[in-house]
Amino acid sequence: MSDKCRVSVVIPCWRAEDTIGETVRSVLAQTETSLEVILVISGEMDESVLPTDSRIRMIRSGEKLSSAAARRTGVRNAMGSYVAFLDADDLWDKDKLRLEIKMLQRKNKKGESPLLVFTGRQLIREDGKPLGRYIPARRIVTYRDLLKTNSISCSSVLMLRETAERLVYPEGRLHEDYAAWLELFRTGGYAAGIDRPLLFYRVRRGSRSGVKTRSAAMHWRTLRFHGLSACRSAFCMVSYVLHGIKKYYL
Repeated sequence: MSDKCRVSVVIPCWRAEDTIGETVRSVLAQTETSLEVILVISGEMDESVLPTDSRIRMIRSGEKLSSAAARRTGVRNAMGSYVAFLDADDLWDKDKLRLEIKMLQRKNKKGESPLLVFTGRQLIREDGKPLGRYIPARRIVTYRDLLKTNSISCSSVLMLRETAERLVYPEGRLHEDYAAWLELFRTGGYAAGIDRPLLFYRVRRGSRSGVKTRSAAMHWRTLRFHGLSACRSAFCMVSYVLHGIKKYYL
């Protein structure tokens, strides 16, 4: 692979043999072909499940890394001008990166470009079949919007590498990516959404964020970690619950 590429796609891997092959193939099939796939592997993984392609790089860790630590490791080793994150069980539409790069280069009326771009997501079952549920992407998301709910799925984002290097991921029983977005937008800027199902998000029973009560507790801890008072966090939690009901049940 050339020392230069346009996009670095960082994928944390831990016990992902059942899905990682399909996930990587969805990246390699992108219409934006100038890319590298950085697999940050915790423990052992059967490499035979992976397609053969010179754009795949593997970084191995003897110990189990958290998703946050794996993403930090991937970003430190990225060679692309842009960085995208993807979970080892999610999939992309073939035009995802091409459309996001185009969006990231746009400017608003103030002459500002978005700090990151994200997309809508189609929910799929563990076996990959559609759940018949689409979660749209808002056109613009700011810090105030994020306090109400985390509308940015980590597997859908694209940003400049310099922006990815600025991300602060906390460790612990909270939503690491949500905490990173809150910190990134605390002093201004915005995220731009592409309201198309360019991400296929696999819903797994028993996952940390899949169990609603557990996810709510993690959301609360994220708000408190971010420095919000108990009162303001409680107000934000009401908004979070209402958005959750609308997202999954209405």
